[in-house]
Amino acid sequence: MRQRLSAIFLFGMAHGLGRHDPASVIKGALAPLIKGRQPALIDMEELKCLFHQVELIPAHPVTMLALRFLALTVVRPGEVHAIGWHELSEDKSFWIIPAERMKIRREHVVPLSRQAQEILQAVSVLTGKGPLADLPDETEEVIGDRGYDSNRIRLSLAERNITACILPRKNRKSKPPYNWNLYKKRHLIENMFAKLKDWRRVATRYERCAHTFMSAIHIAASFIFYLKE
Repeated sequence: MRQRLSAIFLFGMAHGLGRHDPASVIKGALAPLIKGRQPALIDMEELKCLFHQVELIPAHPVTMLALRFLALTVVRPGEVHAIGWHELSEDKSFWIIPAERMKIRREHVVPLSRQAQEILQAVSVLTGKGPLADLPDETEEVIGDRGYDSNRIRLSLAERNITACILPRKNRKSKPPYNWNLYKKRHLIENMFAKLKDWRRVATRYERCAHTFMSAIHIAASFIFYLKE
């Protein structure tokens, strides 16, 4: 905390907004931070209790399966989040993590148990083996902001012959081309969603049934279109 405050005061001094850094004078008065080992569960009963508590979390089914897969493979959460189907061996018994995703910059092979393979099979049913698997079959182009700019998503779209109109990240060394005129239409879609949120029945989803909820959206969209507020 002292370092953050000191950085703020130094920024102000550099821009002529102040002359002193009051956070620096208390450095010697603060007790040193003692770093210890992270707590670990070594008792089997405590571990079972932890797994039971995790299973009770009201999360998405894919999230719950990812947590189970994480416990079975003992890898970093970021590796499970970025896993691609092309990284699995043909018989799904091994998961080969590419070197560019590893801290040691070396390819890592993770053996998959029968339970881990069953989890992957369940995930494939829920997601359709793709990050954007719920897209209609007739989809020709996908518009997305920088948050969707990943090689995994672009590869998934290319495999389905879908053109990616995605704004590339600023830190990309080689920026993929995209249709700027088409990308600008994304703003119109966002405006439509913003107007739909003004309708409480839509924003809070009063209706439980999907077809009734869609009917409410159609009514709200019709009013928005004709009123043009």
